[in-house]
Amino acid sequence: MRALLLVGLFLIGTFGTNIEASPAAFVETWAEHFPEVTSVGWGDLTGDGQEEILVAQGDRIQVLRRGGDALELAWELELPGISVTSICVAGPGRLIVGTGQAGTVRCFRLMGSQAVEVQRSSYLWSPVKKILSADLTGTGREEFVALTEKGSVHLFQLDESGLEQLWVSPGDIPLHLLLVADYDGDGRSELVVGDESAVEVLKWVEGEMLTVWKNYPWGQLTGVFQGADRELWLRTGQDVLYAYRWNGETFVLSWSLSDPLLNMEAPVLGQIDDQPAFIGGATLPLPGVGVWKASRSGLEEVWFSGPIGVVKTVLHLPTGEFLVATDRDVVHLWRPVPADYYRAFFDGQPIQLLHPPVQRRGNLWISLRDISELFRLTMAWDRETKSITILKDSLYVILKPDGQQIEVNGQSRILSASPFIQEGVTYVPVDFVRFALGGFVDWNDRTRTLWIQP
Repeated sequence: MRALLLVGLFLIGTFGTNIEASPAAFVETWAEHFPEVTSVGWGDLTGDGQEEILVAQGDRIQVLRRGGDALELAWELELPGISVTSICVAGPGRLIVGTGQAGTVRCFRLMGSQAVEVQRSSYLWSPVKKILSADLTGTGREEFVALTEKGSVHLFQLDESGLEQLWVSPGDIPLHLLLVADYDGDGRSELVVGDESAVEVLKWVEGEMLTVWKNYPWGQLTGVFQGADRELWLRTGQDVLYAYRWNGETFVLSWSLSDPLLNMEAPVLGQIDDQPAFIGGATLPLPGVGVWKASRSGLEEVWFSGPIGVVKTVLHLPTGEFLVATDRDVVHLWRPVPADYYRAFFDGQPIQLLHPPVQRRGNLWISLRDISELFRLTMAWDRETKSITILKDSLYVILKPDGQQIEVNGQSRILSASPFIQEGVTYVPVDFVRFALGGFVDWNDRTRTLWIQP
């Protein structure tokens, strides 16, 4: 019978649909509820070479440290009288925050587990929504760029006397996009700002901020990113992505693409498998977070979290992990894993499957051979009907690898998806265990854990 089964599984390979597994995956290693999160950030705050995660809740900042793969609360910083709206770790023991209300940039020094304010800016008259560390002037002094809710951009320089404002953007058109990057390769960064219709690249020259390039892409400008090889990427609300490259004198269009997948929430641009990738919120089929590899040929979705809520903020960490804050007041930490990573339990005991489960957008398939081994089934291939017969005691099941309908002791049942063949292996959707065998299966796509109960 086993020889007949092996021959049968080989023969049905030409009749199934081949569904490739995702080339990359992520596992949720930690999630915590934080009511009324106002900002998140990261950096080596203590100077021990290991970054901390910072979660701001108004006048309190939760400082989280590593505990294995997860995060653990190390201490809480209290900043009475202010509302933290943005965070920047300037180095060991140095914390820069932007505030709400009238809006200020404030510098704190860490004294043990306490934060002591040492400098602050004058009022900006608008909450600060983003702060970036920068080196625009080349003087060697610490500099920060702040973007406010009303759309003004401010350049500050930090010295012993306090925070000196070196430049503020003209107030005629509100800005909502901010990026700092060295595009001409001179060791000093350029400042990239954008409003709804235009992007502008600015450079500090002899005490002045000068425009070196300005462009009006087609459509509403919704994002600016530092792409591969110092490319400047622009995203518009018309689902268009433009990639520009500095040629020594100006930016020239390198390539562009149009893709509906560009319609994502709060995206950041990082690296996945040494290739540029967007990490951001997806709304279909349910709100969650996704990863899309990006190139001039288009976007390729490589992973989707499943429903976790509408994404508000994404941070891509140097470790390859990413931190996600959602509208459900939950902060999640995701870690990259091999595409075939999983944990499996059968009747409460950990097991190793012969073939990793295959997941694709809400559906999960398990190899029929693994199910046969676990439930001790007998299987046979019928050449005439091109179907598989499964036997156990008084149970018999008939299925075809190209259809959702199965027959269980003469009764018709409909699976959630069709079985398929991949590399000579037959896979069935997980609800096959319930419909055909009367067992229980649960899959947690966040932790990539499979439970099977006979």
